[in-house]
Amino acid sequence: MNKPNRECTLCKTKFYAGKKRIELTGAKYCSMKCYSEGKKGYKPNKNQLKALRLGHGWNKGLQGLTDSEHPAWKEEGYSYVSIHHWIYRKLGKPKVCQNCKITGEGKFMQWANISGKYRRDLNDWLRLCSKCHWHFDRGAPSFRRDILKQHANN
Repeated sequence: MNKPNRECTLCKTKFYAGKKRIELTGAKYCSMKCYSEGKKGYKPNKNQLKALRLGHGWNKGLQGLTDSEHPAWKEEGYSYVSIHHWIYRKLGKPKVCQNCKITGEGKFMQWANISGKYRRDLNDWLRLCSKCHWHFDRGAPSFRRDILKQHANN
């Protein structure tokens, strides 16, 4: 058995903590029970509160590398899902269909890609309700032409 090398900040019990645990956590508490008790009344700082309000983890979505500055950024070769996540981050959720002018939120409103090439170009996207989006992608070519003509006039 290893010799105790730490003292619990809460109950003052002596305990052993390995080098890695001390490096990663500081090893302030002897057990999960003391850890939980020690965290009662803990107040997060401003950045942590902001992250929680935005729905991010403690260290995500705050100041840092975004878009092309990020090391994992792909100018080409990104997935269908990732381009849609990018569009929602940049343009938000669509609220009004640009074709039939219906309003709503959630599943009914979607971002439709104009060119079909799914580029990282904010001008290459339209706000459409699910019905208009379906007709835009799979419907009659005249429907697509009409929407694009209407979009060009705006």
